[in-house]
Amino acid sequence: MGTPDNIIGGNSSGKGDRDGDNAKIVLDSLPSKYDYPALASSLEKVLTSKNFKIESIAGSDDELAQAGAEGKPAPVEMPFDVSLKASFDSGKDLMSIFEKSIRPIKVSQLELSGGSNDLTIGVHALTYYQPAKTLKFETKEVK
Repeated sequence: MGTPDNIIGGNSSGKGDRDGDNAKIVLDSLPSKYDYPALASSLEKVLTSKNFKIESIAGSDDELAQAGAEGKPAPVEMPFDVSLKASFDSGKDLMSIFEKSIRPIKVSQLELSGGSNDLTIGVHALTYYQPAKTLKFETKEVK
């Protein structure tokens, strides 16, 4: 019997970047809290692994303002901007990287400048998080 695969081609019982069971992968795709630092570090990891030179990753660390959104079952937008340098060939792969991400990413603006060896790419995009549903319990004395 071969190694069990998950929906993104990893080992369902492994511990690597693409590993984990399908339920965990689905839950990780739409985090339950606004965590901009985690988004920035995951973007950095994926883009540098594909040989992009990141000039900046920008967004709002709006976690405190979003804290009151708990219990509301609708996805909330997390806008971000990325500026990077790449060769023309690796630049062609950028949209594929976003498309294959487990997090939903909607690119709203893409700016390209430069030449075949020094392409500068600017991306304005959105990803999302969905606040966790909370249950509040109360205790009352029954007479």
